[in-house]
Amino acid sequence: MTADQGPLIDSPQGDDRTHKRESSINSTSDLQGIRNALSDEEWMLLRVRDELYGGSWDQFVIDLKARLSGKPYVFEIGPPSDQLIETIGNHLRIIEKLRATETQLGVNLSIQ
Repeated sequence: MTADQGPLIDSPQGDDRTHKRESSINSTSDLQGIRNALSDEEWMLLRVRDELYGGSWDQFVIDLKARLSGKPYVFEIGPPSDQLIETIGNHLRIIEKLRATETQLGVNLSIQ
């Protein structure tokens, strides 16, 4: 799953590939397959959510948006720059997709 893709499980309007995924997500091995498909960046965001924000996507998103708007935030990752702003925007999109996937599956993707 990349920043420009939707959640791994889409609504019924999705393509045939999505329908196959949706109908087959009913076992531990299917869920493991989804986990195995996550990129390094997606795993990094899951780990940051769990370790720095107590498993809360909401707190993570609040912190990233605070950083973008010049408000206090949890930790320093570098001086403000166009690249950092773009990276945060990409992370927010990935978080939205990871959150949607977890909600649709009713799971926490970081729990093995």
